[in-house]
Amino acid sequence: MTIERAGIVDQWITELDLRNPVIEFSVAETYAPQFKLSVIAIARLDAGERKDTRLHRFASAKFNVEDSRAIPLKVIVLSDRSSYGPHDTVKLTINGESTTPVEYAVTVIDEALMDLSQASEKYYDPTQKHWTVRTDPVPTFGLIHLLNNSWLRSSYGSRLRREMYSSISPLQLSMTSVVNTGSRLPAPALGERKSFQQTTDSKTRRVNKFIAYWNPSVIATDEPAELEFVLPDNLTSWKVVVMAASTDDRFGFASTTFNSVKDTEIRTVSPNVVTEGDTFHVGASIYNRANRERNLLVELSADGLLADTVNSEFRERIRFDPQERKVVTIPLVAGELPVDFQNLQQTGEIRFVARVRDRHDHDALDVRIPVRTSRFPVSSVVYGALTGDLTSIPLEVPEKLVDQTGELNLSLTTEEKVNFDGVFQYVRDYPYFCWEQHLTKAVLALHYLRLEAEGDKHGVEWHEAQEIIGQLLAAAVDHQAPNGGMAFFASRDDAARPYLSAYTAIVFAWLAEAGYDVPRKVSEKLIGYLKEYLASDLTDEYGWPSEQNSTVLSGYQATIGSLLLHALSISGELEVAELDVYSEQIHQLHLFGLSHYLLAALRVDPTLPLIDKIFTRIMNHRSLVDGAVEFREKAVPLAYVRMLHSDTRSLCSVLEALTLMSEKTTQDIDIGELKELANAVRYARDNQPRWMSTQDNVFCTNAMLAYSDFVGSNFDEIFATVDFRRQDTGQTTRIADAWQFNAETTKLQTRFSLQPQLLGTNGTIDIARQGNGTAFYNVKLSYLSKTDNDLNRFSGFEIHREYVVLRGQETSILSPGDSAERGDIIYVNLYLNNKSDRFFVMVDDTVPGGIEPVNFALGTESRFMDSQDVDDILPSSKFYEDFRLARRVWADYTISNVIWDLYDIRGFRHRELGLQNVRYFAEELERGKYHLQWIGQVITPGEFTVIPTHVEEMYRPVMFGKSEPWTLIVEP
Repeated sequence: MTIERAGIVDQWITELDLRNPVIEFSVAETYAPQFKLSVIAIARLDAGERKDTRLHRFASAKFNVEDSRAIPLKVIVLSDRSSYGPHDTVKLTINGESTTPVEYAVTVIDEALMDLSQASEKYYDPTQKHWTVRTDPVPTFGLIHLLNNSWLRSSYGSRLRREMYSSISPLQLSMTSVVNTGSRLPAPALGERKSFQQTTDSKTRRVNKFIAYWNPSVIATDEPAELEFVLPDNLTSWKVVVMAASTDDRFGFASTTFNSVKDTEIRTVSPNVVTEGDTFHVGASIYNRANRERNLLVELSADGLLADTVNSEFRERIRFDPQERKVVTIPLVAGELPVDFQNLQQTGEIRFVARVRDRHDHDALDVRIPVRTSRFPVSSVVYGALTGDLTSIPLEVPEKLVDQTGELNLSLTTEEKVNFDGVFQYVRDYPYFCWEQHLTKAVLALHYLRLEAEGDKHGVEWHEAQEIIGQLLAAAVDHQAPNGGMAFFASRDDAARPYLSAYTAIVFAWLAEAGYDVPRKVSEKLIGYLKEYLASDLTDEYGWPSEQNSTVLSGYQATIGSLLLHALSISGELEVAELDVYSEQIHQLHLFGLSHYLLAALRVDPTLPLIDKIFTRIMNHRSLVDGAVEFREKAVPLAYVRMLHSDTRSLCSVLEALTLMSEKTTQDIDIGELKELANAVRYARDNQPRWMSTQDNVFCTNAMLAYSDFVGSNFDEIFATVDFRRQDTGQTTRIADAWQFNAETTKLQTRFSLQPQLLGTNGTIDIARQGNGTAFYNVKLSYLSKTDNDLNRFSGFEIHREYVVLRGQETSILSPGDSAERGDIIYVNLYLNNKSDRFFVMVDDTVPGGIEPVNFALGTESRFMDSQDVDDILPSSKFYEDFRLARRVWADYTISNVIWDLYDIRGFRHRELGLQNVRYFAEELERGKYHLQWIGQVITPGEFTVIPTHVEEMYRPVMFGKSEPWTLIVEP
């Protein structure tokens, strides 16, 4: 006998009375709420009895256990009124029919938000969550059945035997319902939690809060629970959801609704976002809810980032019939963001306020409209060491600068570390976010704060640096898969990546050393995942079994293993024995893996003989090129890009490892060679203010900081004067005068605006030095550019964008100069030609201000298209023939001819559909053509700048593509 549910709950053997074969047993509490009884009855064979008689029978039956815990707890929730206004106080009463204490979780949510989910409120009802017995919870493999089959197939077995066996009738079981009268499990102690409330005294509403009240623990005993809270600004229907749990393990659910209304109601009519220079309409949809005629004074006003010529005021008295709605708008033009090259503002804001009133009632609504830039910064950097008493740096100022402005940023420092302002600015403003980029931003924010605490004066402001670190630690659990590994986007076991997990462990260790509280449970699961991977590391990057049978890993796998060792060593979770066991993989490691293996060994025990062995392997890659020290290796396999490989990152890891080795051991590493290696890292920026990718910037910043801390600063006193000298006239302009450097002052920086009269000129920056100390210069030329047809658009990728308008039953493809109308459906087709296998590819399509994307996953969206509709439209596209056989990634993932393989990682597997951008991400993208599509609806009239679609290989951003610039015209 076996009691089964998801597995075998209980089992025993009994002997049946053939005259009255009754099975009796006591129903244990653990059998609830359902169980299945399976029986195998085996016939006894006496000596000499024929063996072709029936041997055994199978039978099973299902039972429901009448458990009082499964009876829903009756709960009633009532509000003191059915209708309120904004900022009114709501009183709720909750009654539950229970003789034991009850804990309630209460939320009051805007019904408009709940309607976005296709699940009804039943989704939150715990009484609807009872388990059901699976059809066949436990497979019956049956050794007896297997032996019988073997006997029947034997040469002795005859057709008669097979017929006799196949004709066995099932064992008949007569069963009745059972009742569980067992004792109840004790309930856990209930802790007290505080609710939060937010009130406002402003008469102007801002609709930015969709949860009016949330309290996860309201405890009631004999008396009803009474709650009070203040409503936010929303004019809507509010849904009260109450989930209940009693100490005797019963659950309940209740809900109610009430309204927040006014006789005068305003809803804004505005775009979700606009771009510099856009013209558009913004206004208010005004509803007279009263049952009488009214003359309402309507006032509209806008301020913020607006063009100087805009009339942003409207004031007029308008007559409204009972229950009448009217829309009033004003035209606006977005202004241009201020130019500050060090702290370039990416977005501004327009504030729009609508006020409507008469003697009896009023309403006012405040809305903020983001304004994004249509320009992007272009920078070129030169850096080097001062040579002699006069150093001249050639400079050519471009002729075409947006707004005829540009800037020179000059810094001098006597320290070995580079100017990190470009690094911090790049990461601070980085627009894309997967888990690796969250980690990178937090690490560089940590360095920013550290340098600031040490007295460095940054050239860029990063006010959110401290906050970013806290956000990362809070979000870690959301990116951790159940198996403990970390994922770039979706936190599933199959999406966990060993390299990303190791990198996370390293970052956690750095943050812990800096005094931050790393989430303990997340860290423990992560370390467990890394150790398990290290113990069974004959798997590839995605956790699939390796084809190897030996204990020697591939170079790729061995490199991943060395990273795991480094992560474990920083966390204090690595033993010497684990290092020694891994030494047999040393011949498989490339520079990046060797440097991390060396870092791990140095952290565990700097006296280990293994360190010399690793050091020798690293130095085997050393070479002299034109008198300069370089570390070179043979081309690494393309698959290494899966762990975000770059030669620059490997070089920086080597510098960090050799610097730590020089600090912790007596190994004779020439300081001159370390300096040459540091210079190689410095010049790897290639005339940019930063290194190429997020990974490069983290490891290179670490390496340069470690190196500069090791070698210290030059404290010889020097003086410097800097001039800009025009080549055509010889005229000089003083940029910096008598800068003095000493032990207290190691870095000075200035910014010089390029005026229109300097455009198109050639010249030099002359730095005159007095003194014998060493100093390094960093000169950055910055200006702004707009995307136009002269811009280089294709570098590894080719991408095109096309707008198709659906108006009623007619469709048309927009050409330059064509217009759409409010309410039109827009099919946005993105045609991507990827000319090589690539890794970590991102497609970013900016949503113009007049369009709002349609998300078919939301319950409020209607499905107005199918695959046939799209197929009918596509042949009219000029890209149809070239992309007819392209792989499709469309807006509606339920379209019949789009097949998504959840185990296929070689394509776009993640999409972010937002009001400002639609983005697609692929970990691997095979060579070929792709057709991506999203759908939007025209919501606002105006003329909107459409920023080109951008595609890039995220960790090799020199591989990119852009679509043509576009202007979307929407008729009023």
